[in-house]
Amino acid sequence: MNHEKDVLLCPLIKRYWPRQITPNAITYARLALIPLVIFMCFDYGTWRYLVATLTIIFFLSDVLDGIVARTFKMITGRGALLDPMVDKLLAIPLFICLLYDNKSLLYSLIASEI
Repeated sequence: MNHEKDVLLCPLIKRYWPRQITPNAITYARLALIPLVIFMCFDYGTWRYLVATLTIIFFLSDVLDGIVARTFKMITGRGALLDPMVDKLLAIPLFICLLYDNKSLLYSLIASEI
């Protein structure tokens, strides 16, 4: 599946991607935002739409950092270790939110894991 995405997106990435934004920088940004998501999960009723939006943004940025890493051959050991760890650290508070029967968040998590 990665190959099909790469064939479609690599030409765009090569042409328009700002070179100073590395895949690891994207992963670090997602890592830095996890405490915010955890905070918002404590009052999910108020932050429901923002949490769902951030989940989608996290998913898209996860896909994007992989494509950028493969396109520019920036695959690192640190990134290979950190990226799935950040995914799981994000999934934990979101699954806790699901305990309150939030179907929209459940569907976005299932989509991100697929």
